[in-house]
Amino acid sequence: MIAVERHSRDAKLLAQEFDNDPQVSVLEEDGYHVLKSHLPPRERRGLVLIDPAYELRDETKRLLQGLADGCRRWPTGIYAIWYPIMPKIAVAQLHRELIASEIRKTMVTELCIYPDDNPLGLNGSGIIIVNPPWKLDEELRTLLPWLWQRLSADGQGRYRVEWLVPE
Repeated sequence: MIAVERHSRDAKLLAQEFDNDPQVSVLEEDGYHVLKSHLPPRERRGLVLIDPAYELRDETKRLLQGLADGCRRWPTGIYAIWYPIMPKIAVAQLHRELIASEIRKTMVTELCIYPDDNPLGLNGSGIIIVNPPWKLDEELRTLLPWLWQRLSADGQGRYRVEWLVPE
């Protein structure tokens, strides 16, 4: 596993967490640069998990460019991009831009335990998955209703599994 963290303090904490594990490398770098230098992996299989810094103004642009570069370098790789569901994050715009991109086989899954317009902050989370494993959509359609029932605040919120871009 290669864990990449841009912020020095967090990179040090991450390195401490995996200090005695020879199978884990922690890099203090920009994750989008690491995509270019570490893809495709020798094993030709694996998962790239991206947790973008959505507080940066140009993050969506950087994310889409990094994902496109990664998919060109390793078209069969599985890519998972986490995003918060909160009023100030333009999730629909991100989805539209992904649909318009050349990236195929893209699925989205979301779990919100509060209504989308809840002003308190984080209402849920979503994950965009490029090249998801076979039948993952079916598994999530079974799992998310169960999880939503146990976590939602008085039956509020929602869940979703949907293909943004088919093969």
